[in-house]
Amino acid sequence: TTIVNAMPFSSLADPWLGFGGSEPRQPEWMDTVVWEMHTVNGLFDDLREAQSDAPMPHEAAAMINTWLDAHGVGTRHIPLAGSGVGHYDSQILRDCMPTVRDRCTYYTYDIGVCRRLARLAGRPWPVDDFDKNHRALDDIYLHLAEARQFMSNLQWGWPPEMPR
Repeated sequence: TTIVNAMPFSSLADPWLGFGGSEPRQPEWMDTVVWEMHTVNGLFDDLREAQSDAPMPHEAAAMINTWLDAHGVGTRHIPLAGSGVGHYDSQILRDCMPTVRDRCTYYTYDIGVCRRLARLAGRPWPVDDFDKNHRALDDIYLHLAEARQFMSNLQWGWPPEMPR
């Protein structure tokens, strides 16, 4: 399911987002790297196609909260995963889905921090560089594989025992 953040614009065709007209343009507020990345990986094309079927943020929040409750999350706070999610998506959750954001921790899980620390220390990293397409589910699978390999090399095993 695609969730379209409809605030502060009413649709993806709104000029504020830059998807109006036949040729999308980069909105002034959007970072050039982010614009180019999601233009190349097809995210903006998918958003334009999905805009009429996408749930509103409050509907998406209700679906997410129902799913979390059904899977026993209860009142535990859950971490977001990834630096981009922690930085960018957390702001969207705060502004548009506060009931979901309230269930999240302030910190994130981010294997990228470990990767960058290893490089800073001049240490080899256990996973070869991979070509990320920067689409959520693909990135999740790649980062999980990277974390498994990292944990395996530390002889900690995977998955770790999770407290309930």
